[in-house]
This record gives sequence, C-alpha cells and structure tokens, in this order.
Amino acid sequence: METIEKYQRQFLEQSRRSFYKTPISQATERAYLATPRHLFVRRYREWGTTEWRQVTAENLGQHLATLYADRPLVCIAQSASGGCA
Repeated sequence: METIEKYQRQFLEQSRRSFYKTPISQATERAYLATPRHLFVRRYREWGTTEWRQVTAENLGQHLATLYADRPLVCIAQSASGGCA
C-alpha cells in the first residue's frame, strides 16, 4: 500500500503551487500533516456519481488517491425522503 504521507505531501505540493501568491504558512502545513483527511471520511461518492464508496481500514489503500486528490467529494447528501444519508 502506498503511504498516506506520500499523498499528503503531493496534495500539499499542489496547494503550494496553486497558492504561490499567498504562500501557505508553516503552521498550516504542520496542521495539515498532523490531521490526515482520510480519518474523517467513512464513505464518499465522487462528484457527479451516485455510487457510495465505503472506506474501511481494510480497503483504505484503494481510496487514498481519491481522498487526497484536489477535487470535490460528496460525504453527505440529502436522501430522496429528505433526510441526510
């Protein structure tokens, strides 16, 4: 399995390039690395799709590239009945 830190660093590098006019502070970088985003996602679906993907310790490696990509993920959604899924 590829390491979580690899994906975190790739995302951070991409953010540095995107925000070169207003650089990210060292404190923000440390906070980002200390707070892995995958710990907050139990399930998601990619923008424009209807298929929910469950994230578990066992399948985390299959989802890392998506979880750390710079594109939107849907983590909650309103169900047809009006409640949140």
